[in-house]
Amino acid sequence: MASPTLTDQELAEKYDRRGTGAVSLFEPYEWGFQCPKGHRGEAITWSEFNEHIWCKKCELDYPSADCPMQRPRWMNPDEFKAFVARLPFKPKILPGVDRHPELLDKATGSS
Repeated sequence: MASPTLTDQELAEKYDRRGTGAVSLFEPYEWGFQCPKGHRGEAITWSEFNEHIWCKKCELDYPSADCPMQRPRWMNPDEFKAFVARLPFKPKILPGVDRHPELLDKATGSS
C-alpha cells in the first residue's frame, strides 16, 4: 500500500524516489516525528519517496508535513526551533519532550 491517497506510481511521479547513494544520519523518530496515528520509534522510517515517512504498523507512506513532531530530548529548545524553521513545511508541534521510551526499553531489556 502506498499512501492514504496516492498509489506508489503516483507518489513516484509527484515526489520522485530517494536517491540510493544518500545515507541518513538520523531516523525520523530521532528528529521527533511520529505518524499521524501516533506510531513512533522503530515503527517509522524514511520512505522510499521524497518528503515522506513510512509507517511499518500502518503500512503507509505519509507526507512528513502531515506527521506531528515533538522536541527530541537530546535537542535543546533553541536548536529544535532552528531545525523546524529550516523545514520546507510547517509541522504540527506536540507539546513536551519526546523521551524515546521505546529505546530506553530496548536498552534495559524491558518490554
